Amino acid sequence: MGAISASMSGTNTDRGFGIRIRRDTTSVFESQTLYHSYHKSTNSQFIDGDKFPFFYLDSPSSTSAITYSLRCATWNSGSVTFQPDQNQSDIILMEVLA
Repeated sequence: MGAISASMSGTNTDRGFGIRIRRDTTSVFESQTLYHSYHKSTNSQFIDGDKFPFFYLDSPSSTSAITYSLRCATWNSGSVTFQPDQNQSDIILMEVLA
């Protein structure tokens, strides 16, 4: 689980961003739409900024070391700034033993 620090701004263009979680080189989660977070634009200037949360439960079959990474991409060529003003994004990984 985690949260992506992002800021979306502009006028007259809908915009957003999607996320992908990878285990080593395999994608294990993608946003179900083209965007995980979205802003519908009007004719006025807007700035949206927040930490946008995500959650995913993975069940890897390997017991060896695993590397997770998070990828983000903008949707609709909108202006999205990740980690604006040096605000950090967060990811928390937990190992659950049965």
